[in-house]
Amino acid sequence: MLQSIRELPTPKPAKNEKKWSFFYAPDLRVLRDLFLYCIRKGQKGAALPELVSLITSRNREMQVMTRKKGKMVNAGFTSTIKGMTRDYLHAARYLGLLERRNSKWHPNQDKHSDAKQLFILESEKSPHSTTIDSQLTRELTDNEKLAFQEILWDYHHVRTFAWWFTDFTALMNPSTLTLLAFREQGKGVGVISRKNEIFWWKEIDKTTWKVPRRYHRLSVITHLYPQWLQQVELIDRCPIPGNYILKRHGHFKQWWIGFYPLDGRRKSVKELIDELDNHLQANYAGFRGGRNVAVWIPELLWDLANRFRQPLDVIKRSLQLLVKENPQRYYLERTSSDVISKQTRYHEESYLKVDGMYRSALLITLT
Repeated sequence: MLQSIRELPTPKPAKNEKKWSFFYAPDLRVLRDLFLYCIRKGQKGAALPELVSLITSRNREMQVMTRKKGKMVNAGFTSTIKGMTRDYLHAARYLGLLERRNSKWHPNQDKHSDAKQLFILESEKSPHSTTIDSQLTRELTDNEKLAFQEILWDYHHVRTFAWWFTDFTALMNPSTLTLLAFREQGKGVGVISRKNEIFWWKEIDKTTWKVPRRYHRLSVITHLYPQWLQQVELIDRCPIPGNYILKRHGHFKQWWIGFYPLDGRRKSVKELIDELDNHLQANYAGFRGGRNVAVWIPELLWDLANRFRQPLDVIKRSLQLLVKENPQRYYLERTSSDVISKQTRYHEESYLKVDGMYRSALLITLT
């Protein structure tokens, strides 16, 4: 059965593509701070030891590595402080944030100048965050997230990753995929690792694919690119029950890590409530033909995530408030944490927790 699963399409590497285009630099804040630090250094540039100190002081994973005597296992591979430092500097250079001249590091202003200007403007509101002795870095601002969206979209591997969320027959090549098209046409995907293979399930056409082996490096598909796109609010994560996928011509009954595109417009909890109410009444209670319907929470959350394309936390809070305000139509059925923990390690993400109790099903009464 597994032999019949086709491999995801990938574009041929461009002639000008650099030989080594993979790296593991998960925290975009560190990349931003490297750029801003070199901006502050001016014409003289930054020496390598300075940047190494900045990276190790900023990156939480680095701090864990230091406590473990310089080694750690992260995202399925073993690394060292030296290795991860090299990856961050390679990422900063490859993404066009830094360049190296005469053994010193300088900001690269050639590409995405408007996006990089946003980093500079935002840093003026919090100048202490670019000092080398600061142990904490500030979160990305909304403007910085927009800046990174532009920068990351120019990185061909990220754009290919996003292309896999869409219909290949409609968009023949990732180079033509725009951010707007990704938001409007992309649908959720599931990712699972099994027998030294990474599999990819697509909600848009209910098909299962193999991820090409060149993308197995450094767990970029299962960890790095999803983390990046979550940090800039292009996608969010919502685990998918294996039974849900099996019923839709998929493979494997294990839980899949699910990701779905986010709408560019964020809705508040109150904005979302009426839309949730209409959707549940029309597509669950009414559509299924019964007056009372029970819907398993993990499947419901995945459906709502793909339908409304809002962050999972907002969807959960909206659903809880809808139930609270409409007890005559909705009820959340309780279950024990022991039952949930035996089913999946993703139970905290996949279920609702209200008043200290996990809720496994939503009971809907047609009105």
